[in-house]
Amino acid sequence: MKTYSISYNKKRATWIAQIKQLDGSWKTKFLPKSFQQHQQLDAERWLINFISNYHTIQNEPTSDNSNLAPCSIFFLHQKWLYLKESDLSIAPNTLTGMKLALKNWILNSNFPHFPIQDIDITALSTQDLLSWCKSLQGSPATKLQQIYVLKTFLHDAIVNEWVKDIPNPADKPAIKQYISKLHAERTSDKVITHLSAEQVKHFLTVKTKKIADMRKVRYLLAITSGLRISELHGLVFADVDFTKKTLQIQRQVMKPGIAPAVNYKDTVRNTTISNAIVKAPKKGSRRELPLHNLTVAALEYWYSKGWELFTGRKPQLIDPIFPRSKTSLKKNQIAGSFLAGTHQAEQFQEDLLRADLPTSYKGEELTFHSLRHTFSHLLELAGAEDSKIQVLLGHGAKSVLRTSYLGAQVEAYRNLINSLNIGTVLELTSCSISCPSPSL
Repeated sequence: MKTYSISYNKKRATWIAQIKQLDGSWKTKFLPKSFQQHQQLDAERWLINFISNYHTIQNEPTSDNSNLAPCSIFFLHQKWLYLKESDLSIAPNTLTGMKLALKNWILNSNFPHFPIQDIDITALSTQDLLSWCKSLQGSPATKLQQIYVLKTFLHDAIVNEWVKDIPNPADKPAIKQYISKLHAERTSDKVITHLSAEQVKHFLTVKTKKIADMRKVRYLLAITSGLRISELHGLVFADVDFTKKTLQIQRQVMKPGIAPAVNYKDTVRNTTISNAIVKAPKKGSRRELPLHNLTVAALEYWYSKGWELFTGRKPQLIDPIFPRSKTSLKKNQIAGSFLAGTHQAEQFQEDLLRADLPTSYKGEELTFHSLRHTFSHLLELAGAEDSKIQVLLGHGAKSVLRTSYLGAQVEAYRNLINSLNIGTVLELTSCSISCPSPSL
């Protein structure tokens, strides 16, 4: 009897397999995207090899708790998971990443690696830990993620006195040196995806009914502000000061929903709720941004007319600037709901194709986050200093952010943003929006 099935998903552009596990249940496996649609034979060969390794690992005897060292990772991992699940300051995606790292790479369960899970933490040698680090597979960024999860685990075990007071084994010089090496490899290999100035102009001025006005306005705001997608979805109209031409960034959406937003810390983890989960921006990212003149004109139109055309009712100040969809909004009619959009990566790729633009940059796919990189790229072309770019992006700002937008500084940043080479026209399906040429 066949232990797997495999099919190509055109929308995801990847092969997807169903693998029969030893207990009779089926597991979904996404194959690497390097296998093209016409490479089914190669994909199946890779899958058969994966299944062989997977079943070998599944057949390995699990640790016997009765023989475990009381200070081993395996002995303490359930206590650590409970600790992290109880910490409501940890975002859901971060918690999921921690669980996967623990399951796949720290405990000896899914992928083969140097075993450290049964070693007493107090006896965990630098050589054992370094051997584990070097046995990790994947890109430098992936390896770093697993290492930082283990480092956090060890830190929590020591701080909570699950083990006697010892230095964190992950802070040994040899481990730090290996981590620095991975950081250097990640930086050298990383491709910063972005649109060029000419592509931005084309994207904003192409007129097609296939790109909704809401998405066009959102793309413009992302390109001229560098906001993260979670920050964009956390915006309400009250955050825009049309007189001062500024935007307040003071929240981000961690989970979309169709009911009124609730504070992240007030929710119970691992429960299904219809409410959006909202929390403050990343540390140091709460900021006030001057808006580009074209963006101001676009938001004025969107508030006065476009939003009502999209949703069927007039907006209130507590309404989200970018609702999830008009269908869900009409159904609920809830003022103040955070109806954050979903499937942004796929939607952005589709809109690039509709505008006859490439969907990749130097072999890497363009994602919605690429618009944040585009903002940074355009600022560099405009001659902006790196320190000012970091302030506008909300990076590492301490006292700088608290003073950068006060007094005369705000005009300097405004002139910088208005000097972005994006043109002066935004073509929507319902109208064409223009503004005077940016002042240099």
